[in-house]
Amino acid sequence: MIARIVVVCGLAAASFSAIAAETLKGRVAEVTGDQISVRIEGDLAPIPGDPVTISVTHDVLGEISVGQWAVTSVAGRVVTADLKSATGPAATGMVAAIRSDAPVPVEEDVAGGEGAGADLRSEADAALFHAVGKNDLKGFRSALDTGASLTARDNTGHRAIDIAVQMCRYDFIVELSNRGADILAPDFLNVSPMLHAADKSRCWRGVALFAEAGGDVDVRTPSLKGVRPVLDGATPLMVATLIGEADTVLLLLALGADTDLTNSKGQTALDIVDIARETGRKAAALDIIAQALSDLTARKEHVADFLNEALFDATRKQDGALVGILLRVGGNPKAEADDEKIIIYAVKKGSGDIVDQLLNAGADPNVFDENGEDTALMEAVRKENIEVTKLLLKAGAQPNTVGDRNQGPLYWAASRGNVEIFEILLEAGADTEVRNERGVTPLERVDPEQRAEFEALVARYR
Repeated sequence: MIARIVVVCGLAAASFSAIAAETLKGRVAEVTGDQISVRIEGDLAPIPGDPVTISVTHDVLGEISVGQWAVTSVAGRVVTADLKSATGPAATGMVAAIRSDAPVPVEEDVAGGEGAGADLRSEADAALFHAVGKNDLKGFRSALDTGASLTARDNTGHRAIDIAVQMCRYDFIVELSNRGADILAPDFLNVSPMLHAADKSRCWRGVALFAEAGGDVDVRTPSLKGVRPVLDGATPLMVATLIGEADTVLLLLALGADTDLTNSKGQTALDIVDIARETGRKAAALDIIAQALSDLTARKEHVADFLNEALFDATRKQDGALVGILLRVGGNPKAEADDEKIIIYAVKKGSGDIVDQLLNAGADPNVFDENGEDTALMEAVRKENIEVTKLLLKAGAQPNTVGDRNQGPLYWAASRGNVEIFEILLEAGADTEVRNERGVTPLERVDPEQRAEFEALVARYR
């Protein structure tokens, strides 16, 4: 099948008799089946037989030529060319270069020429791309709510998911996933979003999300003419190594990435460490990567450290989905950071979902905080978090354990005047006679105006 290219030229020039050889530049504006419209700059048009090259500067692969065409006809501002050879797919936004030895002035007022390549995106689609570019999540959601297409492409051929990954907009990727977008679909050069995320600094959360969605952690870059050799047939592990992104490398190792795979030059990720060192940047990160790739014991230690830090980070951001992913790939539900236990930290943040996941993964519901003063249950009661209190008790938290000043959960429920939590603790077997270091019982700590209500509860559970 013969591909057709429509090239839309720029402003016409005044008539003159002799014009030197020129390279006419433009961009693909629209792709419809085998026909492509290209809007070029300048005031000259090519002639039949002139060669056309289409290329793209790709986010991961660099400058890539996707094929050669030859001009077959010229009608004013519209130029049609037939495909001669291709190394990749053409798409909107790609650069068109037409080498013409005898360019001619563009003819004016050719019917249909002015409108070729017009932007046909809807207002909602335009708003969608504007929002992701501006990191406006509210506007992004609004555009989707008003009908923006999940598969729409902007004038450079990119979908919203492509731009979100390129800019490492994790929340936008999550939103698209929740809306039913195919977040694993490759871009117009058949490069996986997993590879895009691996090529970005601090974008390991995107890698985790793509892996959870079923993405291949060993997916490869396509072999295209002009690709930097080290990136030809590279895996996410190799791509992340090349930019010295240790966190992404460690996550990929936790996800089971194959360290023995090679690119088209026969290089493994470990071989690529030496290439990355040539930049003189990220020496410490590359040391960690080299150790993790070459020594199994070091790998386990580095991966464990990363997952622990990642768990705290995800808990801080109250990202329950990411916490679940990290726990499934080996995150420790008993992780500590600066003597803080992850379960205590999660209780302080107040996320029932994260507390539940940690408990189900093996977190100790009776662990004390870093000062040995309070348990997770005491923290939950003090924060009056009913959901977390119930989760901890269900997981085996002891209602009569006392902490600082010999005060237990029931004492804190009484001091807060929280009747519901007080009753939940009574149902779990809390002792109303335990006294703190001053000899005060929980009931004696209750505000006098609520005393009758609390005493009635105690009488009911005796």
